[in-house]
Amino acid sequence: MFNYPSQITKENSVHQYTNATRMMRVLKLVIVLLFGIIVFRKIQIINGHADGLGTWFLPFTIGLFVMLTLYFLMMSMKDKI
Repeated sequence: MFNYPSQITKENSVHQYTNATRMMRVLKLVIVLLFGIIVFRKIQIINGHADGLGTWFLPFTIGLFVMLTLYFLMMSMKDKI
């Protein structure tokens, strides 16, 4: 169940449902990639080639999720009928 920013009607239902499912697919992809980066960095730490995730990891992750959320929110409100 999703929380939509506008009333779902026959005219906008396809756009709203498509946007919501696309958002979920993109967020799942980003989460899988982030976990892949974490595993890769852990292997580098174990082998002595790295000292941690880096100072960029947390701001990058937060910024990425904020930008994606705002993008899909704007896309859902774009064709508000």
